[in-house]
Amino acid sequence: FSVPHAADDSYIFTMHVDIGGIFLGRRQIVVDQYSGAIRYVADPITGGAGNVFLQWQWPLHSGQALGLTGRILVLVSGLA
Repeated sequence: FSVPHAADDSYIFTMHVDIGGIFLGRRQIVVDQYSGAIRYVADPITGGAGNVFLQWQWPLHSGQALGLTGRILVLVSGLA
C-alpha cells in the first residue's frame, strides 16, 4: 500500500496473487486520491507479453521457478 505524497499522486494497492503452481505474481491497482476512480490495473494473468515477461523475472532469477533444484542452480551460478 502506498499513499500519495504530492497533489497529482495516487494510492497504489499491491497484492501478491497465485499465477499457477508455486509462482506468485503482483497485481497493482492505482486509485485516484480525490475521486476514488481506478486509474490503472496491472494484472499478471491478463497482461500482455511484456507484462508476462516481467512477471517471470523474479521466479527465474531467484530459482523459485524450478523449486529446490532451481535455487541450488542459482546459488552455484552465483558462486561461480
